[in-house]
Amino acid sequence: LSKCIMLMILAIIYCLLELSASILFAFMIGNVTNASSFILFSILSGVFIFTCSMPVVLFVITFGKNFTVSNIASFIYGVICTGPGGEVLLKSKIGVLPIVMVFRWYLGYFPLEERLEKFNLYVVPTPVMIGYILIFLAITVFIGILVYRKKEV
Repeated sequence: LSKCIMLMILAIIYCLLELSASILFAFMIGNVTNASSFILFSILSGVFIFTCSMPVVLFVITFGKNFTVSNIASFIYGVICTGPGGEVLLKSKIGVLPIVMVFRWYLGYFPLEERLEKFNLYVVPTPVMIGYILIFLAITVFIGILVYRKKEV
């Protein structure tokens, strides 16, 4: 659990550093607006991306010292989550996977060009996304604890 908390802290720090670079360049060109909203967005996206990586942590816990199997399982998870891309991801059953849900949440946060407005149907509001992430995180942490306890015995 402590390693997972550290992973989440690092994900949030990464997102905030990414935002800091963007704000720095925005100051350079003189176009900084709504910085507090972007800070909240960065913190949330860090937590969301951390949660999306939890199945990979489960693979590592489950397969233990067999790094080959856990790497292959992690690669397959990544391909399934991002493989088809674009509209196929949004319209298929894969659209409920965590990383796809994060992308759907991103859609609602930034203004879309006119030709991309057809994707507004797939936007996930922030409260729904937070609920989804909390449920997904609780399930993956619970499964991880069960697997970890089973490995100890």
